[in-house]
Amino acid sequence: MAGTGCTSPRQVCPESPSYFFHTTDQNHPWVEIDLERKVRFSGVRVENRRDCCEERAVPLVVEAADESRKFRVLAQRDKSFDSWLASFPPTEARYVRVRILRPSLLHLGRVRVLR
Repeated sequence: MAGTGCTSPRQVCPESPSYFFHTTDQNHPWVEIDLERKVRFSGVRVENRRDCCEERAVPLVVEAADESRKFRVLAQRDKSFDSWLASFPPTEARYVRVRILRPSLLHLGRVRVLR
């Protein structure tokens, strides 16, 4: 991801209350979370930007990878959303990535990995 965002681990930032990061207009923009070790989880909650432009975040995929960095798709969303709970069978991974499957800007309100 080439973009800007706040450094708050809670993803709540006074300078951008509607989103915690954004990219420029890119081909397949993404945001990645490094869990720092392999973790077992079965869902990702994605909160869309709150003030506008919800359609920019679709189609959206949740992907995961281990140290090899070979990402695999866990879930996909094809319709606009305010909040999306991406549920899937339990998986283990170190990296979680949320990526748009087309050229767009990416800006989300929050991304949470759920055990």
